[in-house]
Amino acid sequence: MFTKTFNAKKYAGLATLMLAGFIQNAEGQIIYTDVDPDIMLDPDGTGTLPTFIFMNDGIDLDEDFISDFSFNANYAYYIPSYYSYLVKRNIINIKPIGQNEIAILTGTPDVFRPAEKFNMGDEINADNIWNKSVPFVLNGWLADVDLIDNNELVDDWIGVDFTFAALRIKSGPNYKYGWARLSVGENADYVILHDFALENTVNTPIIAGNTGDCTPPSTSLTTNITSAAAKIHWAPVFGATKYQIRYRKIGDPLWLTVTAGAGATAKNISGLDCNSTYEWKIKSKCGAEFSDFSNTHTFTTASCRVDFNTIADDADVLIYPNPGNGMVTIDLEGLNNVSTQIQLIDLSGKLIQSTTVFDSQVQLDYSNLAKGFYILQITNGEKVITKKLIIE
Repeated sequence: MFTKTFNAKKYAGLATLMLAGFIQNAEGQIIYTDVDPDIMLDPDGTGTLPTFIFMNDGIDLDEDFISDFSFNANYAYYIPSYYSYLVKRNIINIKPIGQNEIAILTGTPDVFRPAEKFNMGDEINADNIWNKSVPFVLNGWLADVDLIDNNELVDDWIGVDFTFAALRIKSGPNYKYGWARLSVGENADYVILHDFALENTVNTPIIAGNTGDCTPPSTSLTTNITSAAAKIHWAPVFGATKYQIRYRKIGDPLWLTVTAGAGATAKNISGLDCNSTYEWKIKSKCGAEFSDFSNTHTFTTASCRVDFNTIADDADVLIYPNPGNGMVTIDLEGLNNVSTQIQLIDLSGKLIQSTTVFDSQVQLDYSNLAKGFYILQITNGEKVITKKLIIE
């Protein structure tokens, strides 16, 4: 986790960067923390009845080594003593500690008080609806999913990426305002904390995403990896007018450079070599000022194009029906290790889906895919088996 404290005047080019650890009550300063690596809370929702998994971590907005908020991801699978029916839920929330508060939606019910979502550039101030931790009240609820009825009890934050929660901490009779940037899973099955910041001047608003300086994107990841291309993503930086991305195959001496405009959060890169590992990094441009480059990230392109006709059969694994409509049963009785990885690959070498299973027989649903020929690559310990799959 990397923390910097910035004098607000530096953002206008009038002063120099100041590091965290100086006098914390000095005015006109933003304390910014890039959580690197990101903190991900991801409870395993596969336990038998009853199962309770409570995961949490702290947000120390003012960097005084005391958590001001806790953010939580919970999985509960049980029959309550006062009910006769089964409960199975994913729950994600941010809980204020002490007299600190979180901004909630207007007109929320007495028990559930969902946190308000803020976008990059929104102002966080005293006019928001603020709520502190209250016993028996579910404060700062981000997402709550009933997994039995597939009912989204609280859906405001489900499936969001790089979205801001508004926070404020008590400072004597006053408040200091801040934000935390988070992402939440499509089924409320995980939450990621990317970064957070605090305006260290009491009773002074802060803009969501404002770090007080031109910083590199706090979060980066790579998706849509094929044998010749990939898509890189990043969290937007407040005030950025352009992004510069450098990438190269590991071992090559020269970097290749591409750019993306203000507001961009992703870039496709192509012309890559198959079955090769690449590294990339990104920096922001804010007006005339450039940030440093981010940490370096890596990814490996998919295997080179597969010849469907050269794949031999293997009796240790049975797949049926094949050909079929995509609803397949995979019999792994011939394999030894408990954990097996099953990767679905198209004929261009693109990885479509990866699944880890622990049973000797599994059913997988590929029925939403286009009709055609696919490859199943099955890895069990040191053994790798390649099977043909035809979806009609």
